[in-house]
Amino acid sequence: MLIKSSLLGWLLLLSFALLGPVALPAGGAYKLKGARYSNHRNEPMVIDNSCNLKASPSKKEKTLCTLYPGTPFRVLRSWNDLEGYSWFHIEISSFVFCDDVEVANRGWINV
Repeated sequence: MLIKSSLLGWLLLLSFALLGPVALPAGGAYKLKGARYSNHRNEPMVIDNSCNLKASPSKKEKTLCTLYPGTPFRVLRSWNDLEGYSWFHIEISSFVFCDDVEVANRGWINV
């Protein structure tokens, strides 16, 4: 009886160890709606879907440029507005990813 309960315990532990990490992201990366980033602070976040860079955290604000998937950026701060939207104030790592090179490399994106 003792052997059966011990074997059952090890079997449960082994199955959890093998199946538990399936739900975790690979490489320790976190995923947000529209962006993903790594655990490492030195690595920039990357945009997953096209989004609009705005001058201020408001849906009504004019779009400065469109950011395309793969655009690297760094989050400077976050903001939740009164309408319930979450915003990141970001700095784009390169101007190459914007439509217009005259545009500043900082702005707000809705996440």
